[in-house]
Amino acid sequence: MEFLDKLGAEYSNYFHQADISKEINPVCTSIDEMLNRLEEFESLVSIIKNDLAISADQTIPDLMNSQDDFNKLCKRIDDLEAFIGVVNQNLDSIEKDVVEAEEELGINDVGIKGFLKPIFGKAKKDRRSVGDDAGSTPQTYVPPVIFDTKAFFGSNNTE
Repeated sequence: MEFLDKLGAEYSNYFHQADISKEINPVCTSIDEMLNRLEEFESLVSIIKNDLAISADQTIPDLMNSQDDFNKLCKRIDDLEAFIGVVNQNLDSIEKDVVEAEEELGINDVGIKGFLKPIFGKAKKDRRSVGDDAGSTPQTYVPPVIFDTKAFFGSNNTE
């Protein structure tokens, strides 16, 4: 029994000497801080859920209402692309005709200088006219058929 009394005294001494509050207080403080952070996180999650619900309730109908406007805009873009394609085809056709006319008239210079040279400069003696070839009939210029803006933009009577 003496052994048990001695053991009990030593344990009692140990608990009196050891300050459990020094070891437990930091753990309790960490637990409290973690609980506070979890509460803050929970409130943040609930705020985000509410905002998403409100946003979805408002945004989805707005998107559905603007679908017609979006489709109209897409159609206008497609029509504009088609119009640009037609204009490019017309410009290519006219450019081809201009190149052929320049070759027939012997105009090789490019730019404003080439344009003004026949007007203000000396006439070239080797320039041939359209009807110079023997037995050939004079060629007449047939302009290419170009687009009508009314086909793409409609008539504008509101002026």
